[in-house]
Amino acid sequence: MVPPMQYKRNSLEERAHTIGTPGMASSLASFPPPRRPSDSMPFPQRPAMQVRAMYDFTAEEQDELAFSAGEIIEVLDHSDSSWWKGRLRGRIGLFPANYTKPI
Repeated sequence: MVPPMQYKRNSLEERAHTIGTPGMASSLASFPPPRRPSDSMPFPQRPAMQVRAMYDFTAEEQDELAFSAGEIIEVLDHSDSSWWKGRLRGRIGLFPANYTKPI
């Protein structure tokens, strides 16, 4: 039976000394740091939730989103159970969730 390998924990000073040794620095330099995400590499987006308007809704306030029955609304926020935030025809506003159904 082969005995398990013994590992020695190096102190921070020993590790710093090892990294500073001549052959070690060149081998570390051969491993570039990982690439950082950039604007050219966007994170994948979740598909937007969409709903179909079941009834016409006439906005009464400036921050509300008016729509007609049958229109498709992109839902931006549905954290409130009654009023959701959505986008339609380039406009963003609040609308009553119970006037719509998910598609």
